[in-house]
Amino acid sequence: MNRDLILDVGAHRGEDAAFYLSKGFRVVAVEADPDLAAACRTALAEYITAGRCTVVEGAIVNPALVAAGARTVRFYRNVADSVWGTVEPSWAERNARLGAASVPIDVPALDFAEVLRAHGIPRYLKIDIEGADLHCVEADVR
Repeated sequence: MNRDLILDVGAHRGEDAAFYLSKGFRVVAVEADPDLAAACRTALAEYITAGRCTVVEGAIVNPALVAAGARTVRFYRNVADSVWGTVEPSWAERNARLGAASVPIDVPALDFAEVLRAHGIPRYLKIDIEGADLHCVEADVR
């Protein structure tokens, strides 16, 4: 475990990552929406330059998809409320019924175990990825 590392999965605009960074932690911020990932890179630029923050762009998916060769996944970017973006079609349908439509885009597919192998086991893990959280919890890093 890396006692100074926090993973922020579903980083949105980097609000939580900025808080963790202000407390002295290193942060790996994972964000599927390319516009929000760009916003993270802008908001966290000083920490990225200092080597304390890394932004990983892509959506955490079922590892079987990545093992089967999937390089991208359909992400439903919510146009009404950016925090409701999801890779889960049923969640996008629910959001539409609630008046918050989505626009489908293709984004890089990420296996969370590979993210952990690349960046390390964190002290703390924040997960907020609308319907796909268990892909992180169930990751096998052996």
